[in-house]
Amino acid sequence: MVVYYVIKKMLDDVFWSHIKHHYFVVAVSAGDERTAKSVLQAKKLSDLPLPPACYAEYLTMFRFDCRPASPASSTLEYPVKEAFTLIVKRANKVLDEGEFKALLEKYIYDCQSGIKRLEAFMKTARNAVLRYPFIRYGYEVDAGRLRQAGYRTIRFGRPAFTEIVLLEAVGFIVAFEISQIQILLPYDAEEVDPEAVVEMDNTVKEQVSRDLAVAVEEVRRVLSRWSDPDLVRVLPVMEYALFLFEMLR
Repeated sequence: MVVYYVIKKMLDDVFWSHIKHHYFVVAVSAGDERTAKSVLQAKKLSDLPLPPACYAEYLTMFRFDCRPASPASSTLEYPVKEAFTLIVKRANKVLDEGEFKALLEKYIYDCQSGIKRLEAFMKTARNAVLRYPFIRYGYEVDAGRLRQAGYRTIRFGRPAFTEIVLLEAVGFIVAFEISQIQILLPYDAEEVDPEAVVEMDNTVKEQVSRDLAVAVEEVRRVLSRWSDPDLVRVLPVMEYALFLFEMLR
């Protein structure tokens, strides 16, 4: 699938209690003119449509763990500053995949982890539909946007180490405070994709398997005491997802 990209400076009203402006990268399906228009008109992060209509990330996240330039030398610093200036000049303009990739590669030219992060972002952006389980960490933009869209949150543990956040048609999130992992699952177990689990990093699969096993036991414990229709609805999906993670590790 062809994807368009837009660099947006927007108010971050998802992660910051005092609202701040940040530059974001937003990926939109090339055939979705309505979503592209809403992205161009967005003034704040919460204005963006949820995945899979569009995916978003902080621009700086692509250089998050790159080594800083030496204060005594401009040889490492200048290319990054120049690339950032070029990116800012193209802000709020629709870019094709080639233009976007060329701009970002100049910005992260010296950072292997940033290059891997860019490749992963672009691969996800090509998904016209969500592939479940959709794994994100709590500090990632799409995780925050999805969580904010929830209509009910059920907390477990003392204090709450696990949360189930119920969304509308997109699915539900199982979030873990300690590991910061968030798993988006569908309401129908048949929509959980074994291939999506197979393609995950083994370390991620092991951590998710451990976390999900705890969550499943906590939901079973609650349901043994009283019936909650939302938990009754999500438990079979969680159990099936756990079965896949344990079988495919």
